[in-house]
Amino acid sequence: MLEQKLSQPQFRKSQKRRGATEARIAILTNNGGRVCRAKGFEHRSEQIGWGVFAHNMHWIARKVRHQRKDDQKKAA
Repeated sequence: MLEQKLSQPQFRKSQKRRGATEARIAILTNNGGRVCRAKGFEHRSEQIGWGVFAHNMHWIARKVRHQRKDDQKKAA
């Protein structure tokens, strides 16, 4: 059955994309190395929301830090 599916271009395309998507989801659900232990949809949804927020804040802080380094290099 897998061989049959692999002969379909759409299935093969979706398999190539899946790895990156799963990695992004893992970043949010693991929240920096901790496994998501929330029970129920509401709690899990809330924890994912906090994971998205924390990830975005980390990303923004990294960009600001790089921008400051670039500004210091230009000033020197």
